[in-house]
Amino acid sequence: MHDQAEEPEGDRRDPAWISITGLTTSLTRGAVSFGVLDHAIASSFTRDMRLANRAIEEVRQAEALSEAIHTAALSLPAGPAVALGYVAESVRRLGEYSGDIAETVINHAVEAKG
Repeated sequence: MHDQAEEPEGDRRDPAWISITGLTTSLTRGAVSFGVLDHAIASSFTRDMRLANRAIEEVRQAEALSEAIHTAALSLPAGPAVALGYVAESVRRLGEYSGDIAETVINHAVEAKG
């Protein structure tokens, strides 16, 4: 289980603080993109189509997390918003690449059966 993240310092009434706090909580509790990558890679080693399909379904969660990060960035000053935008893009790409790995596993499994 993930350790609970330390709460960021700042004014709790500030929308930027609220956004960062919610984002930190989401990233610490979910670790969605890393989970989808784990499932995709595990499916490639085990040739487990069910796990590959699960990874493909989890790509949507990674995309949702990416959108949440982009939304949180909107309430921040320019510098931190740009940095958070890069994080969001990395989360999106990690999910996308994980989906590609899972699709390859499924394609290879189907070819091997046929």
